[in-house]
Amino acid sequence: MNMNKDEAKRYHGYLALPRHSKMLRQDIGYHLFSLYIALVIDARWDRKYPNQFGHVVGTQTEIAALLNISQSKLSRGLDKLEAKDRKYAIKHKRYILLGYLPLFLTDVADKMYDKDYANPHDLYADMYRINAELQEKYAISQEKRDRNTPQRLYRSSRVDLGSFDSSFQEDTERERE
Repeated sequence: MNMNKDEAKRYHGYLALPRHSKMLRQDIGYHLFSLYIALVIDARWDRKYPNQFGHVVGTQTEIAALLNISQSKLSRGLDKLEAKDRKYAIKHKRYILLGYLPLFLTDVADKMYDKDYANPHDLYADMYRINAELQEKYAISQEKRDRNTPQRLYRSSRVDLGSFDSSFQEDTERERE
């Protein structure tokens, strides 16, 4: 299989599948759970861009092609996920927002592994509390990193900034006038 760099980046990383995800499988059933996991895998995972975090970007036609299923099967599955509980998925024109995505993040799963939850709603509330704390810590660390980076002047070596001789000649010509 020959891949370019952009295609290879889509397959980079790994997915945490905590035992708590069994609650979701029991709540929505095996077929919807498998569709949900497929959507989770193709979602945006980069915390640097919180406005796209947890989104599966594209039209339903594009997402269906990406998942190698028919558009009608995707649409029916999304309708069932949205009807079951809007915490699973919310459809928009150009993306799908996944509610339980933080459950599959390694740092969130690590903080939740030893907790017991009575139902998916308790799981959802605690998951979002933990994720919010981690997002805040991530933002603070990014801010500190930005403050601590030295300011550098970047310029191309090909840009002609003039020479000392040419600027000296201009100054002496002005003085003569």
